[in-house]
Amino acid sequence: MKCTCCGKKICSSDFICPRCGKDNEITQKTINEVKANNPATIAFLYNLTSEDVYIALAMVVKNEDKVAELMEESYVTAFGNIDKLNSPKAFPDFIKKTAYEVAQKHLNCKK
Repeated sequence: MKCTCCGKKICSSDFICPRCGKDNEITQKTINEVKANNPATIAFLYNLTSEDVYIALAMVVKNEDKVAELMEESYVTAFGNIDKLNSPKAFPDFIKKTAYEVAQKHLNCKK
């Protein structure tokens, strides 16, 4: 993950950036705002996790254009299934798992 304020890499378990002190915590309020389609909250979660999702997808799919397409599909799918999220703090793992499933589906369709 990366801090949404300073952009520095932070550990997925550290929701307070050690460099700038910004609170990047994902709360139930954050998830409720995603359910209400709040663009700022959706952007917050995207900015917080997009680098890790990109890396995870790029490891499976080598085509850069396809990775960008699958990133979009991953976030649309994850936000559409946000009710399945057990804990707000688990969103980084939830989106990476969703991205992996989207990539696997893409690879299976290619065969």
